[in-house]
Amino acid sequence: VDLSMSLGMITDVRKATGDDAGAFAAIKEAIDVLTPIFLQLPQAVGHWMMMHLRRYIELAGELGHEPDERTLAPIVAVLQQMQQQAPDD
Repeated sequence: VDLSMSLGMITDVRKATGDDAGAFAAIKEAIDVLTPIFLQLPQAVGHWMMMHLRRYIELAGELGHEPDERTLAPIVAVLQQMQQQAPDD
């Protein structure tokens, strides 16, 4: 988790210095690092994953990239499962 958070910060620094490609690579790596933990403990690290996903999708759009389906598919599957299991409010 700490490594993914550090990579998230690197994303912000690279973005602020105009290195959009480097920022995109860093946030993708943050997701890649966090995914195995998220798949095992989604409730524990879900908020961090959502933060990284939002940033990843935002940067992909800014750069004109399509989000990597292989990266997102297992995450989306778990998020959908979590949503189905959530009590109705």
